[in-house]
Amino acid sequence: MIADALIVVAALLGQSDPGFGGVAEVADTPERRAIRARVARDRVRTRFLRREEASILGALQSLSDELEDKEETIDELGETMFILQRDLDKLNDRIMKVQTRLDGLRDKVGARAAALYRLRKTTLARIIRRATAPAEGRRIKDWLQAVVAHDAALMASVRDTSKADRALRADLRARKDKLNQARARLTDEVEAARQLHADRRALLKAVRQERETAERLSRELQRAARALDQEISVIRGLNSAPRAAPGGFRAQRGRLPWPVAGRVEVAFGKKVDPESGMIFVQKGIDLRAPARAPIRAVFRGTVVFASRFKGFGKMVIIEHPGGFYTLYAHLSKIRVKSGQQVKQYNVIGLLGDTDSTKGHYLYFEVRRGKKPVDPLRWLAR
Repeated sequence: MIADALIVVAALLGQSDPGFGGVAEVADTPERRAIRARVARDRVRTRFLRREEASILGALQSLSDELEDKEETIDELGETMFILQRDLDKLNDRIMKVQTRLDGLRDKVGARAAALYRLRKTTLARIIRRATAPAEGRRIKDWLQAVVAHDAALMASVRDTSKADRALRADLRARKDKLNQARARLTDEVEAARQLHADRRALLKAVRQERETAERLSRELQRAARALDQEISVIRGLNSAPRAAPGGFRAQRGRLPWPVAGRVEVAFGKKVDPESGMIFVQKGIDLRAPARAPIRAVFRGTVVFASRFKGFGKMVIIEHPGGFYTLYAHLSKIRVKSGQQVKQYNVIGLLGDTDSTKGHYLYFEVRRGKKPVDPLRWLAR
């Protein structure tokens, strides 16, 4: 039904009937007291949020400094590891050269061992006896002993060098492993710090948005309170409205007659529930008027709903040319039927208190399609 698409149940403020008639002084209504309390609470909350914002900004700066230090340490470790890798490469070249020398020596030693094996039955003394002169024998013996001693010393030197190089390479690898582990730990810490940095930035954004929202709501509520002070002391709808402008509902902005002469107790927009202090959106206006006062259509149209609706009591909805709707709730009597054509100023019901928590009043809405708009911008002033 069109009514289901149009109506969104709005929480209504509970307050006593201030009476009706004449020009009244501005009363300290529950809504005004609730607005003052909410504004004061939001002011304290805004101060707290500002302190939180400053604290988070300080923590962000400290964290940024720590993050920068860790990134510099990682860069230094990277440079150290580059130098170590270069030294390791040089050491590997040395080891390869030593290995080549060792391979050559092993070949020579192997050849000598083979020669000695072939001459295994010939003792050194017999070789020396074959010399033509004693001096030549001594030279052969000295030469052989020198060769053996030289080869033994060379083999020992090669073994010592190879062992030292292997030990150095193992030491460099161990140091490289430790540096890699340290770098991995620092990388994890940097990643954690960055995540914390992102979380704090998100928190700062949320706190800042909450603070800005609280300040904006506070300004809106204060404007609403000032507007309510101006409205609540004046009875609207006593003067004749301007003649209807040519065209549909859209052309009547600021020219519509009031549905009933009364006092605006709750205006359109953000409001404060006096009991809970919660902010809600009022999609229409509350008009305080005498019981059983006639309620009139503000413009020609077709009645699309004329019955009881939970939370709104007896209610009438009229569809107007151009896709606009007006809603009249809490009536004591309904004088029209669904589908009926009505003209401007036709009586559609009587003011009442059906499903009302605050006595006799009219709840009135203007909607452009499904979107509520401020009725005070459409009603004649």
